[in-house]
Amino acid sequence: MQELGLVPTTANLAELGLKNYRTAYWNLSPEELTEHAIQKGMGQLADSGALVIHTGEFTGRSPEDRFIVKDSETANRVHWGKVNIPFSPQKFDALWRKVCRYLNKKDLYVRDLAANASKNPDYRLRLRVVTEYPWSNQFASNMFLRPDADVLRDFDARWTVLCAPGFKANPETDGTRQHNFAIVNVKKRRLLIGGTGYTGEIKKGVFSVINFVLPTRTKDSLPMHCSANVGKDGDIADELILNNPSELKKKGIIGPYYNSDTNLNKMKINETQSEFNSNQGEKPTHVRFKEEPVSGNSGLPHISAPQPQQQPPQTQQTTQ
Repeated sequence: MQELGLVPTTANLAELGLKNYRTAYWNLSPEELTEHAIQKGMGQLADSGALVIHTGEFTGRSPEDRFIVKDSETANRVHWGKVNIPFSPQKFDALWRKVCRYLNKKDLYVRDLAANASKNPDYRLRLRVVTEYPWSNQFASNMFLRPDADVLRDFDARWTVLCAPGFKANPETDGTRQHNFAIVNVKKRRLLIGGTGYTGEIKKGVFSVINFVLPTRTKDSLPMHCSANVGKDGDIADELILNNPSELKKKGIIGPYYNSDTNLNKMKINETQSEFNSNQGEKPTHVRFKEEPVSGNSGLPHISAPQPQQQPPQTQQTTQ
């Protein structure tokens, strides 16, 4: 086993049950992850410079295969039914160990991130996303908040996402509906995803955690599934809507029934995700420029970008 990249000083994958992996690549740049995906034959570059991959069988989420572990933490706090399907704690532990064994002798891609763009750090989730595929890791890098290098060195992750698209569950023994699954374990602070390459399962899993954690552990927060557009002067659309709704109604930007006097703008509004880079004017991180060398030690040789080819239907871009 070896570890490459920016590894936090206190990081220990063995604590998660991951002990016999081949190489763990920590916090690689988007360019390095693109190199890995192309080198492994998992994707190619579009003419825009974005990495294009095939998610395989699933090109969207599978709501009937998304579960929440039912235990003392969630039993009386989750509205159980067709949307929130209960899963056995014992079955979860057994399936987690099974996925860890599946990842033996394989490369792992590990990324430390934060979720929830609140200015209050107490409302943020500190995530460690461990993926089987480099492009799954790149999706997480694009979706969530990326800490600076000095923060990463001492990063203390509180939640873990383990994503193994190549692993297929056995419904008869594993407790799933079919071979794919996405399971949230609030008590153990773990998310387990397998049998599907659709990266939106990572996003939705983290959103589900935020939607549970903030209302049950805080008194003045409202989780929102949203992003924000930042103007040249640092203004954002949310502020415009809350502070000047009548003018925006005239322009047709917001609906005629928006009520600015609701309790919504009296509460702390916590954006669950931020899809923009806080460093204004920075080049889009997903673009791979042919003339630029790969930064850092990715463990793979530099390769030139292939010529764009006509793509078959049902593809997913890791960035928009």
